[in-house]
Amino acid sequence: MKEKILLDTNMIIYLLDNHVLDEKVSKLTKILYDSDKYVIAIHPNTFVEARKLKDETKRDIFISKLGVYKTIETPPRATNEFNNKVGYKNDNDIIDNGMLYAVVRNCVSYFITNDKKLLKKSESIGIKDRVLSIDEAIEKFKQEEKLFVETPVFIKNEYLY
Repeated sequence: MKEKILLDTNMIIYLLDNHVLDEKVSKLTKILYDSDKYVIAIHPNTFVEARKLKDETKRDIFISKLGVYKTIETPPRATNEFNNKVGYKNDNDIIDNGMLYAVVRNCVSYFITNDKKLLKKSESIGIKDRVLSIDEAIEKFKQEEKLFVETPVFIKNEYLY
């Protein structure tokens, strides 16, 4: 079974928005798409955040594209104790905490975000090794893929056609 990699909503926006894709996001996405070990997943909270988009057309397009990704089915809801421990000030923090809680409860293997606040929270609760920035994720998954891709010298790759 493939391990799930949870992408923060901002990562999904990088991928699906109508603009030139950042080179690092592109590199990471390629590594994950080509992987036999990982599958990209989204949290149901990503849909909650998507519904907040003001532009109705943009919102509908974005939500329709989310269907491409595997969604974590019925993830556990972050407890009040957890929310108090990591801190929250508004609804957006509750949504973000729900994604962190999915990591804590092992719904996913890794969570990729460039949100400095989420990265700091992950460190405070001892899951920093599973909540990665884009740069950290590229380094980690690139190294792991090397282990699987290397073939013995005597094996020659050729197209069958």
